Amino acid sequence: MMEAVEKYRATILALAPPVVVAMINRADMIKAKYDLSSLRTVRSGGAPLSKEVTEGFLRKYPTVDIFQGYALTESNGAGASIDSVEESRRYGSVGLLSSGVEARIVDQDTGRVMGVNQTGELWLKSMCNGHTHVIIFKHILY
Repeated sequence: MMEAVEKYRATILALAPPVVVAMINRADMIKAKYDLSSLRTVRSGGAPLSKEVTEGFLRKYPTVDIFQGYALTESNGAGASIDSVEESRRYGSVGLLSSGVEARIVDQDTGRVMGVNQTGELWLKSMCNGHTHVIIFKHILY
């Protein structure tokens, strides 16, 4: 992958969190072997990035911004994403909803919409090939 960044002068990489951690742990070897000067942004999803991992990545790769996102295969890539450096410093956040996506946090037993700072289940609604697509994720948000 790093060879491709060097060869094609890639500016953005989409990575799973374990790959971000590997890039931190092997930063000296990676930077000695590959020219990553074109790389500007890493987008990560699939699991949360801790504050420690995010800050560790920024220390090792200070010219690269790292942004998190939230989506699942069932949502066709729609969900939420961070799109600015300022937002990326709100650790634990995945940013704003994607265009065309509606979200609710609901009580998992009653389906009642919950208020601000209340625990519940995440429900997303988006369009898929011109059809309304409702996804109920069994992810409990705290």
